[in-house]
Amino acid sequence: MKTIQVVVTALMGLTVALVTLPAAAMDVDALVQKRQQAFKQNKKDAQRIKAALGSGDMQAVREAALRIAAWAKEMPAAFPPDSNPPPSDARDDIWLNWEGFKQKAEENRKAAQALADAVEQKAGADTLKVRFGALGQSCKACHDSFKN
Repeated sequence: MKTIQVVVTALMGLTVALVTLPAAAMDVDALVQKRQQAFKQNKKDAQRIKAALGSGDMQAVREAALRIAAWAKEMPAAFPPDSNPPPSDARDDIWLNWEGFKQKAEENRKAAQALADAVEQKAGADTLKVRFGALGQSCKACHDSFKN
């Protein structure tokens, strides 16, 4: 009787594991899709900023910079352990150098916030150009270290 209970318990555990495994995989796939969408939005926002700086639409610059800053703040949470299935472009270096990854995300957040702040302070075109350049460099630095 005890042997049957052990076998039944083991089979129940295996069944639960098999049922929840695909669900967990779907959650990871959804997470990868969500973060890829966020990065696509970042790219659109960078293009928006460039165009808006050219046209003088400072409100558009500020809004796009604030969206980038908000994503940068959330970014580390979008990369939990074991969340790197294809089609993810993330390098495993993210998890091997977690503190470095968080630092790059924070540098990106600060650069985006600095651009938004410069708009708020009605900074001149030269300052805005420098801040936008710094934002682009913060994106590149992270990609160089952590993206395939």
